[in-house]
Amino acid sequence: MLKIPQAKSLLNSEDAHASKEWPPKVRREVNPALSGEDAVHRRRSPMETSERLGEEGLEMAASDAAQLALYEHLDLLSDILKHMSDPLAVVRQGPDGEYTYIFGNPSAEARIGGWQGLTGRSLHDVHSIHVLEQLIPLMRTVTQNSGRHVMDMDFEGWCGEVVVDPLPQRLAEHRYFLLTIRDISERKRYEKKLKKAAYRDPLTKLHNRRYLDRCLRLLRNSRATYGLFYIDCDNFKFINDRYGHDAGDAFLVQFSERLRGAVRQRDVVVRHGGDEFIVLCRIHGLEECNLVGQRLVRALSGQYTIAGQTIEGAVSVGAACYPVQVETLEDLILAANEAMHQSKHERKGQLTVYRFVSPKLESLLKR
Repeated sequence: MLKIPQAKSLLNSEDAHASKEWPPKVRREVNPALSGEDAVHRRRSPMETSERLGEEGLEMAASDAAQLALYEHLDLLSDILKHMSDPLAVVRQGPDGEYTYIFGNPSAEARIGGWQGLTGRSLHDVHSIHVLEQLIPLMRTVTQNSGRHVMDMDFEGWCGEVVVDPLPQRLAEHRYFLLTIRDISERKRYEKKLKKAAYRDPLTKLHNRRYLDRCLRLLRNSRATYGLFYIDCDNFKFINDRYGHDAGDAFLVQFSERLRGAVRQRDVVVRHGGDEFIVLCRIHGLEECNLVGQRLVRALSGQYTIAGQTIEGAVSVGAACYPVQVETLEDLILAANEAMHQSKHERKGQLTVYRFVSPKLESLLKR
């Protein structure tokens, strides 16, 4: 590297520069086509030259500042996408109608794409049929309405609120969608807990009357045969009066555990209120209805141990069968309840099957 005196000597030499002075004088450019006064007027003054250089410098500085701001914004956008906890992805629909992920932030790559990643993969290669049945119609709706649409979806092991926004077209015959997914698993678990609590009896943890009404509405158009067993604890009032309400609650809890163990897992077991319980199950006719009822009487009768005391338990059960004895599921509860009261009136601790046969069935039997 040249030292400063040597560099100044080299710059002042004839070989390095036409002028022997440093710094060299500013040459004024004169248009050779002009002469005389025109040439003098067209010469640039030092002030004009300075203004021209100043304007160019400002333009260059503004351009550099704009580029710097652009790079800064791009870096910030990259950091934002990298640190977003919610998955964000861009989907492109090609001319063949196929949906493909063309971008995904790290959260989307990990949570949706898994170990295979996300970018460049078709939706059919990424998601299960259950998700595709919801996601693809949602994007078609966005295409038709050209607006944002939101839907809750169950992914693999977690729930997400999917927000789909249409993006401007970049290529002809292509459509673009922005997917933003917010993890709502905690909220769904809480809602499920509330819903479960709404259909459960807080003491026995059995289903409640509201759940039974819901089941009867769902089975309204069913053609299967169902039996309903209305169960009443014969000596519950005696337990409450002699041992107290805490002992009565403990008895109901033990009773519910026995009742749950005496039925199949798919059967509906309900605490209908107080010491009254209902079992709704699918059967094949009156004969099976009688067998199930007898099994319930045997399982629920006998000794219970409450607070160190041995208590004898007994039940009266009334049973009815749909559609053999009643024509609607709503009448099924009334028929079984009537049979239960008949059982308590005649002799407690036994089963009574509703004795009425519907006119529809009776007409079929007479043919």
